[in-house]
Amino acid sequence: MTPLPAKAEPKPADDDALAKRLAQLQADFSAAPTRWGGPAGSPEFVAITAELRSIGSEARDVHLRANAALLLGAMHQERGGWAEAAGAYRRAAELVTDDAGPQMALARALLQTEDFAGAEAAQRKAIALDADNLEQYLALGEILVKAGKQDASAKAYAQYEVRRAGLIDGLTLRRDGAYIVPPQERAECALSLASASDVGTAFALLYALESEPEASVREAIARAMGVQRLAGYKTRLTTRLGQETDPAVREAITWALAEIERDPVDTKLDGPPPPGTPGGPPAPAPGAAPGGAAPSGGGGGTDPVAPAPPPGPASPPR
Repeated sequence: MTPLPAKAEPKPADDDALAKRLAQLQADFSAAPTRWGGPAGSPEFVAITAELRSIGSEARDVHLRANAALLLGAMHQERGGWAEAAGAYRRAAELVTDDAGPQMALARALLQTEDFAGAEAAQRKAIALDADNLEQYLALGEILVKAGKQDASAKAYAQYEVRRAGLIDGLTLRRDGAYIVPPQERAECALSLASASDVGTAFALLYALESEPEASVREAIARAMGVQRLAGYKTRLTTRLGQETDPAVREAITWALAEIERDPVDTKLDGPPPPGTPGGPPAPAPGAAPGGAAPSGGGGGTDPVAPAPPPGPASPPR
């Protein structure tokens, strides 16, 4: 009796090839989020979403699978398929439990489906994973407002203000002429302030850009300004560009100016800094009449900005 040929073992998925293909799909999506892939239900859309689900099941690397789920969710989201987007984002959140991005995307999708309890739970997980991200508190405040939880929403916005003030202090405060926190942490504070586009934060960033001795921190400040795109930054950034000698900082300022030119946010910064802002008058003490003395700090902000859209697909794993 002739023995049957041995059954070939299935070839394991090539993560490098899958990562390369996913990177191409992400680039195509970023170039035209709504148009690329066609309308939901079209043959092209069905084929691409099926390919993403295949990558999400075949890849061995958990981050690669999560990135495929994030892109799948973003495609559904762009077409208004919030329930389908939530399912994909939930899959990504289950795969990478230490990343706040999928949780925040899930919260936004669930909010659109009016699953307020689910959105709140996901957003609180995002905050626990990334407590210094100011955007997290704004998103939680919006969810709680729409859920009718006004007191809880007020607490979320108060947490935002406390975090915002703490980040400004971390960026600017000095004791006996020396900065309280090291340069790397100051740079992280600057980048974290990018989502706080209020006038108080804007003046704090301008003050820090002029007074900061470390080039790496000035670069981070300029990049935060570029994310905010406030029109009021343009004159000061242009002046600073003419004075700056560090190439990396010059590149960051040039990028920030280009971003402001591309899509300016009409916020003027002509007047004096608000009370309590670094470089401005001290904030009044609690309960004091305007003009009362108080220690200078970062608490001179205005109302928080509206939350940004949920994060898109993450970069493929390295």
